[in-house]
Amino acid sequence: MYRYDYFFHYLLINDEPLRLFLCQYISHDDSIFHTTIENSETYKPSYDGKKLILDVVVKDDKGRYYNFEMQNRSIEEEDQIRFMRYGERLVDIQEKKGIKLQNIKEVYQLIIYTGKAIEGLKRYRHDIRKADRQGNKDFKGDRVKTVILQIEKAWLRRCILEKCLEIILFDLMKMLLMQ
Repeated sequence: MYRYDYFFHYLLINDEPLRLFLCQYISHDDSIFHTTIENSETYKPSYDGKKLILDVVVKDDKGRYYNFEMQNRSIEEEDQIRFMRYGERLVDIQEKKGIKLQNIKEVYQLIIYTGKAIEGLKRYRHDIRKADRQGNKDFKGDRVKTVILQIEKAWLRRCILEKCLEIILFDLMKMLLMQ
C-alpha cells in the first residue's frame, strides 16, 4: 500500500484524470471536466526529519477549491484544527478577491488517512460539516466540506488503488498510441 506523501503529491500534480476523479468523488459532481493546480509547495523537514508536503490545492472549472492531503500519522486535535484552518483559508481567498459572502463557492477537503482506524469513526468515508448536533442540521453558511477517507478500511483501499491503476493504465495506453 502506498503511504508516501511524495507518491500522492506526484500523482496529484501529474495526473489530471486522477485529480478530476477525486474532485468529482468528493463533490458528488460528475459534470466537472477540468481542474488546475493552484498551489503545490513543500515544507522544510520538520516532523521526524521527514519533509512534509503542503496540501495540493486544486480549482475546478466551476471555481470551487479542493484541498488534498495525505495524513500518515494519528489524527490529533492539533491536526483537526489545522484541517479546519486550511479549509477556511480557501474561503478567505475568495473573499479577498472581492466575492460577496453569499456567492463564495464551496471548498472541499479530502484527507486520505493511512493510520490506524479512528476510534468512533467506523465507516471508510466521513463527511465533516459544521452542524447543529441536537437538530441534526447542517449549518447553511458552512462552505467547507471535509471528507476523511480511512484507507485501513480494506475494501476502500482496493477500490481507490484499482481506480488509480485504471487511470494510470489509461494514460499509459494514450501515450503508447501517440508514439
